[in-house]
Amino acid sequence: VRRWPHMRPALRPRRACSALTLMQGFTLVELLVAIAILGLFASATFGAVRTAGRSLDAGLQRANTTEVERSVSDFLRRQLAQLMPTRVPDGDESRLAFAADRSRLKFIAPAPQYSPGAGLLVLELVLLKTDGQTSLVLKFGPFDPGAAEFEYADASERSVLAKDIGDMVFEFFGAEVEEDRPTWKSEWRAEADLYPTLVRLRPRNGSDSGWPELVFSVQEQVTL
Repeated sequence: VRRWPHMRPALRPRRACSALTLMQGFTLVELLVAIAILGLFASATFGAVRTAGRSLDAGLQRANTTEVERSVSDFLRRQLAQLMPTRVPDGDESRLAFAADRSRLKFIAPAPQYSPGAGLLVLELVLLKTDGQTSLVLKFGPFDPGAAEFEYADASERSVLAKDIGDMVFEFFGAEVEEDRPTWKSEWRAEADLYPTLVRLRPRNGSDSGWPELVFSVQEQVTL
């Protein structure tokens, strides 16, 4: 079949139209769809970054709280294990060198090895509430056996062991006199003849402090 040369240019307009269509780019609808998809992708990415950041912050806070709990637990366990059974003057009589209720705990223990001074210390742990937050504060000073009352010597000091620990209380297990049956108590009376066998630091009923219940053994009983 013979092809006439004058018929070939008839196909050229179609190729020109295709090239023109390609040069026109995206339509407005396609551009809006692309922008919407990019926006969704950016929102999902930023949301994931925020979630990861919050998870990291929460993890660091939990780790810090756990480390503080461990430090406080180790300190209390060590000091209560070294509690010195001692009697101190109380007017015309004497009493155990131990005072305790829901918000404080005071006893005598040896000074730490790293302490610049030797001898015995009066240690007092206080659950101190300030501006709606509870801190565990340690007060301490040299023990003066000649003092008229169970108090620190003049050179007393203080240190904050833990901040914002929630609504916590001290409790004590044991018998105050030999005839009593050991039970948990919220206060250890000054008239007691025996030390408690256990000391507990726990969240108050119904409170969510974030701290677990901590239980410590007191040095083996010595009758004074």
